[in-house]
Amino acid sequence: MVIAFRIELRRSLGFALGAVLVIVALGVLYGLSGPWGKTSVAWFRQWTALASWLRYMLLFLWPIAIGAGALQGLRDKRSGVLELMTTASRPRWQRVSQPLLALAAGLVTAWLALFLVGGVQVIGATSYFSWDWLPVLLVGALALIAGAWLGAALGRLVPSALTPPVLAVSALVLLALIVTAAEPAAATAGAVPRWFGVLSPALPTPQDVFTVVDGRMTGAQLAWFAGMAATAFLVLAAASVRERLLAVLPVLLGAAVAVPLYPADVTTVDKSAIELVCSDTVCVRKIHEHELAALTGPGQEALRLLAKLPDPPKSIVEDEVSRAHQGRGAESTDVVRMDLDQMGFFRRDKTPTADELTLRLVAGAGTRTCFRPSLSGGPGAIRERAAQAVSAAWVFGKLQPLPSANWAESATAKFAEPAWAKLRTLPADEQLARIQAMRTVAASCEGDPLGELTR
Repeated sequence: MVIAFRIELRRSLGFALGAVLVIVALGVLYGLSGPWGKTSVAWFRQWTALASWLRYMLLFLWPIAIGAGALQGLRDKRSGVLELMTTASRPRWQRVSQPLLALAAGLVTAWLALFLVGGVQVIGATSYFSWDWLPVLLVGALALIAGAWLGAALGRLVPSALTPPVLAVSALVLLALIVTAAEPAAATAGAVPRWFGVLSPALPTPQDVFTVVDGRMTGAQLAWFAGMAATAFLVLAAASVRERLLAVLPVLLGAAVAVPLYPADVTTVDKSAIELVCSDTVCVRKIHEHELAALTGPGQEALRLLAKLPDPPKSIVEDEVSRAHQGRGAESTDVVRMDLDQMGFFRRDKTPTADELTLRLVAGAGTRTCFRPSLSGGPGAIRERAAQAVSAAWVFGKLQPLPSANWAESATAKFAEPAWAKLRTLPADEQLARIQAMRTVAASCEGDPLGELTR
């Protein structure tokens, strides 16, 4: 058996397929400027993000696996030994198990190689660790195996040269529809039933580092892909029509278990990740404890500068929710709440300096934007950004562009420059009153903060 398996490893598509998957995945991750390489949820920054992004990559890898599996299923026919293999004295399940195991070995090796490439980078990027990523990663490996085995089974049932490409393209289209329909505010939302998400090996794009994949989702997909793999194996091992029909039972059972388990939300809050870790008056979430040293100095300097306000903030706290895909509601002014992504803290092309971080914390007199990034070009967001720049100028004594804002090519300067020129001519007590009024309006996210400065 061992010798036969070694021979099958050389004959199988397994390791060639694995090499293709590694090349495709790394080509996408490094070659395209997608969201997987940006912000705090980049694929190389946190363990949970790494596992989630690899699962997202199955959008591209799973169709290749199912197509290659179908090609493997056509091997006996293409070699002209189908009738010979059918009449061999060995039990059929023994003959099909070795090619399938060789295929699985290649896929698992590729999957682990991708994880190791990301894991080496994550080790140096964070001090936070939990095991929540492991089930997500293992189910991804099972999904790859199940997809390739399913392709092999369908390749045997429909032994046509068109079967592999048709399966690959169909899988890509279906997965793209399911995954995009699950994205926030997607145009295709509602195009497929919500529970289709449990059937997809690819997960939606991770939204922030403060959540993990819900355990019920992982359990549901474990049942579904285990049933799929079992059905594929039984179809390949079946010697009669009756056995093939019975082989469908595992995947039906897996679906019957998976669909009711599918949670209302694919992710859940990671309570350990959102615990606060503080250095004096500056606090970050535990998952970003690695960044606390770089934020402490700028944060304390920002609090010192804001102390000239009548009721200044006493501390700086990282928000427990990423605002990359949503705005915010009213917030108190006794605490400066920061979103590291909005501050451009994790940009690889240009890491913000300590002075730039201080400027971002001071802007808005300690308040932050009410708008999500997709609305940052709207009239309200532009006026808000101008008010933030003017309030920062009041603190520093000079008007300067806010980091990560396109000052020269935006309309921000058109509003900020005259507002600052007018504000600086007023008596000191009137300036303070207007800054305080702007701060109150900005914190509530109701009204026009720039209007309070120029009234």
